[in-house]
Amino acid sequence: MTLRRTYPRVLVVEGKDELRVLPELVEQAGIPWPKGNEPVRIEEQDGIGNILAPGFIETTLKASGVMAVGIIVDANGDPGSRWAKLRARLAASYPDFPVELSATGAVHAIADKPRIGVWVMPDNVQAGMLETLLLALRVGDPALHDHARDATRPGR
Repeated sequence: MTLRRTYPRVLVVEGKDELRVLPELVEQAGIPWPKGNEPVRIEEQDGIGNILAPGFIETTLKASGVMAVGIIVDANGDPGSRWAKLRARLAASYPDFPVELSATGAVHAIADKPRIGVWVMPDNVQAGMLETLLLALRVGDPALHDHARDATRPGR
């Protein structure tokens, strides 16, 4: 019989890219991410539709042993709209969750419920996604960005 480890901290993300990239970013920030003893369980949901599906967020928040849940999604074209949809799903469990998303994201806690945090990529304000954030974080020669852009253009 295999025992499933209970994680007190869960990070819900849209896709496999976040699943692979976020641990690397955390380690680059100086926080260890040891295999088999990760500080948070990242759960990839194969798209925003699955995260916003009725009951998904509520079930995640009620899972045994969960003390904190983070949700990271792409803004894509409209961060305000994405935030409004997430907030609507969270309002049932956290009625006083902020109406407006701060540029620093949202972290909210109330007694007897897990702490909840939301980040809308790339920066809670602009349209974009994980890749937009990564471009903003890049260090080094700007020519590398230009080369990568040119090398991946359609029809090339």
